[in-house]
Amino acid sequence: MTDSYKLEQGEWANHIVGQGEVSPDSLLPNERNFRVHPKNQQNALVGALNELGWIDSVIVNKRTSEAWPPNDRYVETLIDGHLRAQLALRKGVKTVPVTYVDLDPASEHLALAIFDPITYMAETDAAQLDALLREVQTNDEALQALLAEMAEDAGLYPDKPVGDTEPQIDRAEELQAKWQVGAGDLWQIGDHWLICADCREPETWHRLLSAAGVDTVNGVFTSPPYAEQRKEQYGGVPTVEYVGWWDAVQGNVKANLAADGSFFVNIKPHCEDGQRVLYVMDLVCAMVRRWGWRLNDELCWTHAGIPGEVHTKFKNQFEPIYHFCQKFDIKMRPHNVTHERADMPLGGGASMASQQGTGRAGKDFEVGSGMAFPGNVLSLGKAREALGHAAAFPVALPDFFVRAYSDPGDVWLDPFCGSGTTLVAAHQNHRRGLGIERLEKYCAVILERLCEATGSQPGRLEAA
Repeated sequence: MTDSYKLEQGEWANHIVGQGEVSPDSLLPNERNFRVHPKNQQNALVGALNELGWIDSVIVNKRTSEAWPPNDRYVETLIDGHLRAQLALRKGVKTVPVTYVDLDPASEHLALAIFDPITYMAETDAAQLDALLREVQTNDEALQALLAEMAEDAGLYPDKPVGDTEPQIDRAEELQAKWQVGAGDLWQIGDHWLICADCREPETWHRLLSAAGVDTVNGVFTSPPYAEQRKEQYGGVPTVEYVGWWDAVQGNVKANLAADGSFFVNIKPHCEDGQRVLYVMDLVCAMVRRWGWRLNDELCWTHAGIPGEVHTKFKNQFEPIYHFCQKFDIKMRPHNVTHERADMPLGGGASMASQQGTGRAGKDFEVGSGMAFPGNVLSLGKAREALGHAAAFPVALPDFFVRAYSDPGDVWLDPFCGSGTTLVAAHQNHRRGLGIERLEKYCAVILERLCEATGSQPGRLEAA
């Protein structure tokens, strides 16, 4: 856990507005404080206070302090130091030191976790922590990482970044009645844009990018309709026609993608007559040989398969992500997705072996903790909403690519927007999201989801 959010350091230091001393009976417990101190902690603190006195001050939010109606007594809302304030009352202490901060009410409860996150997690049950994390909306990247770590440590929705909202696919018809999306509609949700149209039409892209005020997009992430697999939603594309059908899609991406941008396609062939069909392989070959794309990499997204009987194949536990680009020198930010490991080679690892000329790592080099780059196999889980939409994937999937291949302020587009997951990932990482979705009812789902995620009310431009 980082201590960068201790009041004396980092971001919260900017919110200090003063210090002083007050009577402990004027300190009002925060109603959002979930912490319960066991008896041994109370006794330990009593001993420390007796021996050392007040080591540090309690924290009060000046903005939410007010005159208390029962007797017009002025009270001050605690953020940190609840136990010390209680003990001060019990011991008859006349005044306690106070540090005042100025926080808006929406951020106040977040500080309860930040000042002492380890203790907070240890003394907060899963249901309370889940409620807190789902309520939190923040644009601070370090704070997002801290909250995500808290959720992971508590075992809460590990496959979904903090702040995400569920796509309400089961309410698609109801939400369509609410939003009344029409074919050709353009919608703005905060900094993000959505168009209800066909991504195979160049005019769709022109209208969307023009409305958003951008010339090109920095990244495209999508899971297109698989051949013959989404007939109920999108009609299905025969395998023998898929490459020809895809021509218009890739052409529009190429015409509107920045020169150093990346195009990620999540697609996997189904089985017919007991064997995998080859249309995806044909598609990848056509992207390179017919249309001039570079196949930068093939990444693997792993997730738990659905248990069942085994006949000629084992359960499916991965899907490929094909990474296409237009030139070798693409925008890549690998340090955005590093993670700490305890078995990092000290002294260079593989590069050390190369320097030694052995071609393999030696047996005696030391290992230790350090920041490691991920590989091209991503274990991110399966979307919880997958049963509601034929193409749903977890936010963690586009989230990885958005962070690894762009900068804050960049623009990401999903031409088959589905339930809006790519746009949510863009929003959570301070990028702009543009979406294209052909079906009105799914556009309504996206509008509802982004409305909840961003706090912005969608606004409609007239249909073309």
